[in-house]
Amino acid sequence: MTNFKRPWEEDGSSFSNVDLSQTGPAETKKVKLDVEIPDTEMEGKDVNGRMEEVQGEPEPGSETAGASSLSTTGENGRFRVRIDNMNSYANSKEILKLCKKLEINNVENCKKAPKWEYAFLMFKTEEDRTDAIKKLNGQEYKKKILEATHANEVQRAGMQGMQGRAQRDVAADGKDDGRTPAERLADQITPLWKISYEDQLKKKRNEMRKAMVQFREALTRYFPKRFDWKNATPPPADAPILGTEDSEAKAVRQLTWLGPACGSNKEKLPCELLEVIPSPAVDNYRNKCEFTFGWNTAGEKVAGFLCGSFKDGVMTIIEANVAKNVSPAGAEIAKSLTQFLRDSPLEIYDRIAKTGFWRMALVRTHRTGENMVVMQYNPTGVDTETIAAAHDALRAHFEPKKDEAGGVTTLLAQVHDGSFNGLPEDAPLHIIYGPGVVYETLLGLRFRISPTAFFQVNTEATEVLYSKVREWCALDEVTAERSQKLLKAIPEGRMPTKSVTAAVPATTLVSEGVDAATVDAVAAEGAAAAAPTDDGDKAAVVEVLPTEPIPPHPKDLSPPGTILLDLCCGTGTIGLTMALHVKKVIGVDMIKLAITDAKHNVELNGGDPEGKIIYYADKVEKVIREIVHEHVGVNDDVVVVLDPPRSGVYYDVIRTIRACEAVKRVIYVACAANQAVGNFVDLCRPTSNKFKGDPFKPLRAQPLDLFPHTEHCELVVEFRR
Repeated sequence: MTNFKRPWEEDGSSFSNVDLSQTGPAETKKVKLDVEIPDTEMEGKDVNGRMEEVQGEPEPGSETAGASSLSTTGENGRFRVRIDNMNSYANSKEILKLCKKLEINNVENCKKAPKWEYAFLMFKTEEDRTDAIKKLNGQEYKKKILEATHANEVQRAGMQGMQGRAQRDVAADGKDDGRTPAERLADQITPLWKISYEDQLKKKRNEMRKAMVQFREALTRYFPKRFDWKNATPPPADAPILGTEDSEAKAVRQLTWLGPACGSNKEKLPCELLEVIPSPAVDNYRNKCEFTFGWNTAGEKVAGFLCGSFKDGVMTIIEANVAKNVSPAGAEIAKSLTQFLRDSPLEIYDRIAKTGFWRMALVRTHRTGENMVVMQYNPTGVDTETIAAAHDALRAHFEPKKDEAGGVTTLLAQVHDGSFNGLPEDAPLHIIYGPGVVYETLLGLRFRISPTAFFQVNTEATEVLYSKVREWCALDEVTAERSQKLLKAIPEGRMPTKSVTAAVPATTLVSEGVDAATVDAVAAEGAAAAAPTDDGDKAAVVEVLPTEPIPPHPKDLSPPGTILLDLCCGTGTIGLTMALHVKKVIGVDMIKLAITDAKHNVELNGGDPEGKIIYYADKVEKVIREIVHEHVGVNDDVVVVLDPPRSGVYYDVIRTIRACEAVKRVIYVACAANQAVGNFVDLCRPTSNKFKGDPFKPLRAQPLDLFPHTEHCELVVEFRR
């Protein structure tokens, strides 16, 4: 999603999930994975059910073409020169000027990151590289004597094939502040590990308070200058609007609730901010980790976490078992991965030279005892026989222990030759053994999880979160409100003689100005369908975008009920936990494999014989208009659960939600409250040409801790019209 920010949003870096692998520019293959993963084992097949031939072409000019060892050339066959003892503040532009001064010709590219004490030059031919080494070696530059070598000639002791060298050695840096490498890693991925859990919750609530203050201040900017919004009295709800309102008058009318709302709580926030609900599991709670492959401080191959920032030149890896939030099964699998890497003849991927084979691993561990490993490798310069042997070695290492406690029940390999140091969603996946998926239970339901599907990392705390969301959707309350609204349309003395929960034949009622179908709609709430109205369904939404109205649904959608829009639904967890209480669940997510899992999860939990659960694999802003037009009737109520990525949703999504008059309630689940403020404001800002429909108001905000020992915290906010 686009990280949409308002002008008033604070400029500064935001928190991200535990940094288990550093990322770079996304340069990934575009490979469709839109075919379902079958439930049975698909050994030796890719996720689309076909035999996958992985062909790695040797780089042009490589002296080791077709082999698995590291090459002396870079991308596209360029010959590399490494310059050591470089001034850490020098940049690529300055180095290129030096090359011009020394008459070093045909420089293809220069790589030099801030704080690096080394740089790389790329050439097309061996002759140009040799000439550059001669001219650079021993050259004085910024009071330092440069050392130029072939890129692969710089190797650390015990690190065969390692072309990059950590310029900020973790062990050496630890001496500066007295911290051990393990303590430095703990400070990086679990920065609150030293303070008590009670104090962690206080700190997190304070951060949520800051986000709500930011929300309040952003809303006040819609008022006229010098307007005393704190003491303003909201006009009566039925007060007539006289004449044409300008934007300031509209803000006064639609936002004067803010003063009384802020005055109703001691923190002067737009709504009450409740105390943080703690996580049931404080340690060892993560069910998903991404382990980086590299070398520890002793120069040994290891699978674990990068201790520091790769962009600062740090490449030392610390073992996973030192992290307080990694599950015991995850730590054991990381240990097994370390042993595999040390036994493998293939080299670990070098992020600087961009050569080598084994890159990283995704590990999922669940309460069901099912564990998944996705082993990522770089196929460049490696023949198919070597890759096939690598697959066989993975199977031989993990499969014999798959049925033991903590064993890997399914193993996959991902082929990735791009510069993105993570797990791309669209890179090819190859199932080595097992079904290629794992299962987890949540609130009595069973869910299937694919390798790239989103699933909350703290299962126990997620159950608390979803229970709170279900509670705040207040589905019984919504049903009661809808019944009262329909009953008000029936003249006094013409009420149905039976309970409104029972079906009443239209012929038994005589009413003027109200058709029999409307009465039946009340009577049939939760029972038989009412007869269609003469006019059909009227548009519940007059306009979604400024010039494009949503036409009414051509068919009768009675009986009326509650439509749950589960936006950014992932594997369908939230919607499925509430499916029994609503007329229809409509889930939307842009990740196709997640929607595939969501559909499978419906069948896994008893199926959908009534056809009340519908999923869309697309961006929310692209399909929400279609959803409203096709599935929302004139008397339906819509409850939106919005659980977006960290950056929130694009503002067109909020515009469309506001334009849908049937939406009376929005439950927003923010995993980064400071980044969601823009969405909060758009839900509540005064009506305008861009934001049609009455604004919402926040009623309450509930922080929940899903990530103990880190600075992250979920915030659930209830908005109503």
